[in-house]
Amino acid sequence: MKKISIILFLVVMTTATTFAGEKKMLKNNGIFITNKLEQSDIVSLNVFIKGGLFAESEADNGIGTLFSDVWLKSGDLMNKVEFYGGNIDAGVASDYFEFQISMLKDDFIKILPCLKKLFNDPDFSSEIFKREKGLLIKEIKSMKDNPSKVAMEKLGKLTYGDFPYELSSIGQVDSVKNLSFQNIKKYYEKTFKGSNLIISLAGDFSDLILSKTENVFEGLPEGEPVNINCKGSGISRSTYEEEPYPRIRQAKLYVAYDAPSAASERYLSTKVLTEIMGGGMSSYYFNILRQQKGYAYAVGAFYPSRLCSSRYISFIGLDYDNVKKAAQDIKEINGKSVEMITDEDVQKAKNYILGRILSESQSTQKTSWYAAFFANLGLGHNYFEQYIENLRNVSLKDVQNAAKKLYEKKTTTFVLKPENN
Repeated sequence: MKKISIILFLVVMTTATTFAGEKKMLKNNGIFITNKLEQSDIVSLNVFIKGGLFAESEADNGIGTLFSDVWLKSGDLMNKVEFYGGNIDAGVASDYFEFQISMLKDDFIKILPCLKKLFNDPDFSSEIFKREKGLLIKEIKSMKDNPSKVAMEKLGKLTYGDFPYELSSIGQVDSVKNLSFQNIKKYYEKTFKGSNLIISLAGDFSDLILSKTENVFEGLPEGEPVNINCKGSGISRSTYEEEPYPRIRQAKLYVAYDAPSAASERYLSTKVLTEIMGGGMSSYYFNILRQQKGYAYAVGAFYPSRLCSSRYISFIGLDYDNVKKAAQDIKEINGKSVEMITDEDVQKAKNYILGRILSESQSTQKTSWYAAFFANLGLGHNYFEQYIENLRNVSLKDVQNAAKKLYEKKTTTFVLKPENN
């Protein structure tokens, strides 16, 4: 075990040094981050625009997703990138709008004129708008046939109320139906402002690529920075709700706790706690709820990274007759977690999280993405190094304190059940 820990430490320190990066402010107040990776044949560009679901409402929910499809498919950049064998994508997450390109470094400079047009003077095709709007409505309707997605959407609405995190990233049928071609243009004009840009470039790029990429984004107007108010993102009262769903034979139970934001000092210890309690076949939920009590096969927990209050969510699929007892058992297990969790549990969970992140971070695209992601969360563009170091330093006491704080919080319990129950 000591030998493995030493090897892992060396791998961590070697990998972390590639994430130091440099940051500068553009003339329009955009943040421009660069990570020079001299051994990489790939150049990866990630652009985060602050806002995400905060730029939407119930009335226009889904506009970010529809915009991203129309925006990319109306211009020449997507075809250019794909012609050269690269990857390109755009979309909306809870706290940001995201755009990314990854391609061979020798080809990256060839697409920069199209990139500049896409961001500074985009084409919007009314025909593509009609097509993509119809496809998005079909996607939303088809999602209603997936009980897991339906359950998560219902849980989001129940646990966040009127806060933007309750919105669906792809929208609702009625809200998307009401979107017009002009709404797409207005979304661009309102959202694409220098003050809200985080641009992250990684790879073995030349000085010419660097200057031309910088020039692409400096052309955008500065605008007003997005002000995200986290008031109302917590759980104000404990709730329990059930809803019937056709064609399912097992119920789906979710117990959501009010969890810390990514900027919290308990963020990483709560990540470790989540892995220990519900991260796999060695987790406490798996061993107690499935192995000992025989409730179900599917059981676990997850904890998304958010700018505002997040949720720690325990979940299990099981026979409806066992739902009330299982919900009680989950809370009892959580209540006993401080006494149950051991040093070995903590070390094992940390090693797993470290291994997964370090495996991901070996790609140029992830180097670029992590820099933008952490900067958007307010943790700093070079937080990856600190993330690794802080994760290594999470102790048993830290995890126990995180459990005490977390499991005393109010909960939202939601059950998607078979129709006849």
